[in-house]
Amino acid sequence: MTSAPPILDTISLESLPSMPAAALTIVRLCDDPTVGLEELAAAVSLDPVLSARILRMANSAAYSRGTDITSLDVAMMLMGTKVVKITALGFSLGGMVSEQIPSSSEIGSQMWRRCLVKAIACRELA
Repeated sequence: MTSAPPILDTISLESLPSMPAAALTIVRLCDDPTVGLEELAAAVSLDPVLSARILRMANSAAYSRGTDITSLDVAMMLMGTKVVKITALGFSLGGMVSEQIPSSSEIGSQMWRRCLVKAIACRELA
């Protein structure tokens, strides 16, 4: 029988903060097939840091078509709602966890190391 990882011994789920309202709204909108890009862009634009991150991703080599993307509508059309949803969740969860657990601590580095290993494993399995 294996013991629980050290991070689970130290942190209880009840002590973690709830998701920000903006992230919940974005996830809800991304899951609704009737929602247009304008409505989703309006929800994303309420968080300027997330908006900047999405625009930066849209202008990266992975999505850019050689012209600068300056509109959230266009950025989300290129990236797709699934990527927008994952970005919003990752941004919100990463920020929440970083506030609770400094990445410089032993627990923080263990947690991020585990997340990275699991992400790589999931990508390879997919």
